[in-house]
Amino acid sequence: MLRSQTESGGLVSVNARRHSRPNTYESNQTLTQHRFSEWIGEDATRGWYVLIGTTFAVLVLLGITTSSIGISALRFDPSSNPGVLWGDPLPIRSDEWARVTPVRLGIMETGDDAFVTPLTTGPGLLTGLQDGLAAPFVYFDTTIARLGTFLPNAQLFAFLWWLPFWITAVSVAYILRFLGLQPSVAIGTTALALLSPTMSWWSVVAPFNIALATGCAALMTVAYNQLRRPPSRWRVPSAVLALVGAGVLLARMPLGYPPWSIPLGLVVVVPMAISLMWAKERAVGIIVVGVTLAIGVALAAGVFLANSEAYASLADTLYPGQRRTGGGGVSMAYYLSASFVGPYNANGLEVTGLNQSELATGFNLFAVAVLVYAAGIRARLPRELRPFVITSAIAVGALSAWVLLPWPPSSDQLPILSLLPPIRIAQVLGLGSILLFGVVLGAIIGQQNRPRHFDAVAATGTAIVLVLVGLSLRSTY
Repeated sequence: MLRSQTESGGLVSVNARRHSRPNTYESNQTLTQHRFSEWIGEDATRGWYVLIGTTFAVLVLLGITTSSIGISALRFDPSSNPGVLWGDPLPIRSDEWARVTPVRLGIMETGDDAFVTPLTTGPGLLTGLQDGLAAPFVYFDTTIARLGTFLPNAQLFAFLWWLPFWITAVSVAYILRFLGLQPSVAIGTTALALLSPTMSWWSVVAPFNIALATGCAALMTVAYNQLRRPPSRWRVPSAVLALVGAGVLLARMPLGYPPWSIPLGLVVVVPMAISLMWAKERAVGIIVVGVTLAIGVALAAGVFLANSEAYASLADTLYPGQRRTGGGGVSMAYYLSASFVGPYNANGLEVTGLNQSELATGFNLFAVAVLVYAAGIRARLPRELRPFVITSAIAVGALSAWVLLPWPPSSDQLPILSLLPPIRIAQVLGLGSILLFGVVLGAIIGQQNRPRHFDAVAATGTAIVLVLVGLSLRSTY
């Protein structure tokens, strides 16, 4: 039973107060505020959810985005700014302002893709309006965009723009709390994920793929938690909804951009799935993972079979269909360069030959911090965290080896791996490093057998590596 503190310092049940409080607007408002404060006080992560939800709602209602669609090259009169612009629009990512946003705006305006230049096999792969019963669910963002024929386009566009950020902000915090991390560590780790250059500099492209992975993992944990609850009216329906949502996001991953979605699945979805199957209620975890996988495979297969001609045409193209890449070729400086994208932009350095966003990676540096902790911490990780940490460490380590180590030319013939350009992996792998760092840090906080002052030593060692990376980048660029 919830309890609240009276002015005299004693404890009285909330139910008791219901019978004794005056029936006035002021007393009802005070009680509501008190209950809300108690609800937040029980778990600070709830305050994070409220903050993220409020920010999301404000941005959507005001129609605010960070799209580059307002660049002068796309304006009929470059000297006039349409709408309200804060600062000067920059051509950060051509995939956004030359493809994703124009197509999305066209669908919002017309409700279909008839505006796209006619192609031999139809524009479905480009617009998301594909054939088949599964397509409207798997390409849910396109389905939402079609509502623009009767909803305000500015608000709908802002909703779709910020939706991946909201999903990531809520999902990462939920996953980490499920794993038992303290609210402060869960919120701090989530903030790191949101502030990584990959999330901010890649516009909607990379954040959407990140949201697919984190959202899938979070919805699986929601289903697991619901199925473990005592029987209630909403227990099974809510679990089913979560499983369907997880399956939809899983189905979308291989149909999106595999060079990002596959690594993200390996460092986020797979460790979470292993953790669920290793949890106390193993049978429930196995059911959750199995059902999610079945739904995901069925939906993805449905989309693929209904649009097999288009996918066959895509496979015959030089790019991306026939592209195969060997391992290695990424410098350690680039791999750890996330902390320096801001200074480069502030100093006016011009990126030549590629989009500005190509310099943006995730915070792979935190993998170094995990290694430092692993070398100095004597304490054993809690049993419930070992599946996630071990699986995540293997995935991050293996993908880092593909990115950094020299590989023979024949490596471009390796199945699956040859589909993953090392530079693309380096751009999103930071999320796995951040999650791994957060879980390890949360597990060892408060353990008495941690070496004295080791946190300072770990931070100093990581900072030294960061300085060396900065010096290397300065000499390179």
